[in-house]
Amino acid sequence: MSILTKKLHILKTGGTEQTANIYTTQTECPTPNLKVGVDGSTGYVKLGDVNHRDATDGRITTTGGDTYAILKTAHQSDFPSAWGAFVSMSFSRTFNVVNGTRSLVYAWSLHFENGVLPVRLGLNDASATIDQQWYTAGAVNDYNSARFVQNHNTLYNARLVISDGYFEWSTYINGVWQGLDMISTGDAAQWGLTTDNYLAPEFAYSVSNGVVSVYKNGALFQSFNV
Repeated sequence: MSILTKKLHILKTGGTEQTANIYTTQTECPTPNLKVGVDGSTGYVKLGDVNHRDATDGRITTTGGDTYAILKTAHQSDFPSAWGAFVSMSFSRTFNVVNGTRSLVYAWSLHFENGVLPVRLGLNDASATIDQQWYTAGAVNDYNSARFVQNHNTLYNARLVISDGYFEWSTYINGVWQGLDMISTGDAAQWGLTTDNYLAPEFAYSVSNGVVSVYKNGALFQSFNV
């Protein structure tokens, strides 16, 4: 992507100055966009909904009567705008059960303003699988959400709660959390899941310029736009 050094400047009376990126091609800045002349060439500035998180105070009204906001960037989220802004991320270890044998599964959850998306990493590491059908609206505060694998790879949108000496896995069905499995913390310790390690501290994340980067033991694991 080629972003020009020069910016489009927006200044409202009595307000602060805002800037918008100018791109060299419409591939980088798809329609709707605003065409601007820069040093004898055509540049493109992204337009979008007036409620877009990257909206400036600048407005453009088309001949058809549609009004757009001038956006700060042509950044395209990998996730639906209806989910709201990215808020935080949490990591956990879950487990897989096949023919009575349990093995660890790493997972993380992406928390948006309007819900949670569980993301499964796979057995003992593997690569991430982001499946948006697992998004659960309204589960913003469920910080132990994880994609849970049980019984011949049947997938569940699940959470882990620890209370009274038990790990309790529940799945979200028709707006209600329903129990899947309860395991004593003593039994869980035999296969590596304890109250001290059900979170996965080897994973971390950072956010910069609308990109979330996930790190495993300090090395970049995966990144995506939010």
